[in-house]
Amino acid sequence: MSLDCVHEVFEEQAARTPDATAVVFEGRGTPYGELNARANRLARHLTALGVRRGDTVGVLLERDTELVVAVLAVLKAGAGYTLLDPALPAARVREIASLAGAAHAVTTARLAGRWDGTPVLPVPVDAEADAVAARDAGKRCGCSARRCRGTPSRWSCSGRCCTAAPASSSPGRARSRPSSPN
Repeated sequence: MSLDCVHEVFEEQAARTPDATAVVFEGRGTPYGELNARANRLARHLTALGVRRGDTVGVLLERDTELVVAVLAVLKAGAGYTLLDPALPAARVREIASLAGAAHAVTTARLAGRWDGTPVLPVPVDAEADAVAARDAGKRCGCSARRCRGTPSRWSCSGRCCTAAPASSSPGRARSRPSSPN
């Protein structure tokens, strides 16, 4: 049984079938290759903004293809994520993000104001689309680390899956749960 991280399995599928449809939203299909390239670019953007292995990133997006890109990108950057429901009141979103220890939040410009007055750095993917698109989407990370195997998911994953805080709209507390391949 393979113990690869979900983003590694996704990358392998994208390499095998780059033109096959990975996600369909509102009648538009997005191929694995395109989805993987978009996630690689956003992952590089997140790491440039300071996201590191072991961090938790809030993901405050509507359910669409961009949500899938964001989750893959966060994992490729070596971080965990907590999904945040845009339908929740801003105070509840901030509370969940605080409990999860999120320092960054992938979001949209329309929702970025929910982070006003908090230490969370919003990353509005629509407003920063040009900066994200300018990032290299290639498979080589460019680092000189001896353990780097070259693929974006290995920038900081190094064979260990990342943490993820569960999404919660219930009164329960969100908390990070590290996963281990052993």
